[in-house]
Amino acid sequence: TAGNPGEFSFRRALRSEAIGAVCWRAPPPVVLGHGGGWRLVRWSDRLRVAFADAIGRTMPGPAAPRFAGLLMGLVFGVRAVGVEPAMADAFRRAGVMHVLVASGTQVSLLLACVYFLSLRLRLPPLVAVVLSVALVVPYTLIAGGQPSIVRAALMGMFVMGALVSGQDSDVPTALAASAGLILLCSPLQLQSLSFQLSYAACIGLFALGLPLAERAPRWVPRRPAQLFCLTLGAQLFVAPLVVWHFRALAPIGLVSNLPVIPVSGVLVVTGLAASLTGSWLAPVACLLNWVSHTILGWMLSFVGWCASLRGGYVQPFAMTPAELAGAALLRGLPRQRRQHWILGGLAFLTVCLGYGVWREATAGLTVAVLDVDEGDSILVTGPTGRRLLVDGGRRYEREGQTVDDGLDRVVPALMLSGVRRLDAVIGTHQHEDHIGGLRTVLQAYQPRQLLLPDLPRDVPAVAELLEEAGKQKVPVGRLARGQTLDLGGGARAYVLWPPLTPVRGTGSDENNNAVVLKVVFRRVSFLLASDLEEEGERLLTQMPGDLSATVLKVPHQGSADASSAEFLAAVRPAYAVVTVGPNNFGHPSPATLARLRVTGARIHRTDHDGMVVYRTDGHTVSVHTFGRR
Repeated sequence: TAGNPGEFSFRRALRSEAIGAVCWRAPPPVVLGHGGGWRLVRWSDRLRVAFADAIGRTMPGPAAPRFAGLLMGLVFGVRAVGVEPAMADAFRRAGVMHVLVASGTQVSLLLACVYFLSLRLRLPPLVAVVLSVALVVPYTLIAGGQPSIVRAALMGMFVMGALVSGQDSDVPTALAASAGLILLCSPLQLQSLSFQLSYAACIGLFALGLPLAERAPRWVPRRPAQLFCLTLGAQLFVAPLVVWHFRALAPIGLVSNLPVIPVSGVLVVTGLAASLTGSWLAPVACLLNWVSHTILGWMLSFVGWCASLRGGYVQPFAMTPAELAGAALLRGLPRQRRQHWILGGLAFLTVCLGYGVWREATAGLTVAVLDVDEGDSILVTGPTGRRLLVDGGRRYEREGQTVDDGLDRVVPALMLSGVRRLDAVIGTHQHEDHIGGLRTVLQAYQPRQLLLPDLPRDVPAVAELLEEAGKQKVPVGRLARGQTLDLGGGARAYVLWPPLTPVRGTGSDENNNAVVLKVVFRRVSFLLASDLEEEGERLLTQMPGDLSATVLKVPHQGSADASSAEFLAAVRPAYAVVTVGPNNFGHPSPATLARLRVTGARIHRTDHDGMVVYRTDGHTVSVHTFGRR
């Protein structure tokens, strides 16, 4: 499972797809047979491949394969047909990614054709409904059967049945009925992002978009104003979910959707027609694809321009759960009466007062050790709410993709911990696994200060961090032995290392000059030892001062060259936490774990326990783990 709150859980994602286990086998597997599986699914898969081939063969002009893939994505959705990652990212940054998700637009076009055909031919209601099912069900299967397309298909057939039979059609009822049927068949779809976004967008359209569209000023062009209001309603209801899941917001979507939505509707029509005629009327398909190619060229230029606008796409964008809940509630308040506003305000003040009283009564120190695999990131929250973040995990390139612990792990955990601001951020030393993710943290929170030891500015990770601090106008200060950081409420963080004159000539000067903090609150203390190695430990123990601590953040991922017996004898920890992940270094070393057990310390590991949270009132310590097991 995920090691931190807010982090993507691969297990949960697989479970929502009814996958219970993943197995690896080194030799190639032996194929025992072909032709298994549901026959209808196999048929729809072959049909989708045939449609893709038809569009690919008849797409003219430059970059035909890319345009054919994008057109198939518009027609059948990005889950059914792969779209280039760079292209999909541009649509995401422009706030129009939803046009690449098969849903209401495509189903509405199919059902509109059936509806007008039934009116023209005066078909019986039952025949019209059967024809709708015969078109929509295969399309849903071809598009991949995601919750968004299933929701649109069910709602469309409910409304279609009402229209052709002369009954009243009620969109909220159809929306609720479709959700009930989906969850009845697969309750875990409630956790699906596709399900959440699809229904949030629909609720926004009908609860806010339509009422706003009806009240649009007469002096504004009618169609653009209505489209803007509908887009605004959908975006406002979807925004909290997008921030929650992706820590991102695309304000440019309010403008970019105005031309993209109608244009994508035209492309769906031409793409469907080309896919159907490509195998037996190639000239017609070529003509349709020539039109699609021209329109797609314009769309890509427009989407690329919107994606490049500064401020059009904000990531990371951090909000606390309370702020997200408040934003979700405020969306429906403008339609309420004045007394509802007053009662809501009084209730809010009551909750705030109760929270303030509870917080004062339970004030204490919290140290959360995040799971960032082979790296460190530790959040220290003082009794009065002052927050200090020590390190931010890794940031590196892998197979052309950027892995950013700051974005994927640290910022989500901070959001769910209710962090609105950071009073200080500390980078302990120049290694990427400690300061790589801090760039994203600075972007999300603009802390009051960034504190670093004496680091070489020619190291890329340090140079990039300082450059980001300059962009975010975050003051940069230097840390050295003897400094004290006030965490409020009597809690303090003492800088024990490095000395004013950095040590030289050790096995790893970078690790042995890393910042070591001792956080003290009454009778409980935490020693955050970063990546200090045995030579640095020996020099630190020779310095005057008390190294004993209730909780030890084990140095250097529990490597064999750290946590010496002399150092552990000086610290005498009751708890020890090892920040570690999958690695080729043998961390944590069995010898180190054995030395820790000799001290009697209770050991936690982020690769087993996920995020480890220590809470103390200054006298006792409680431990909570988020859990990876």
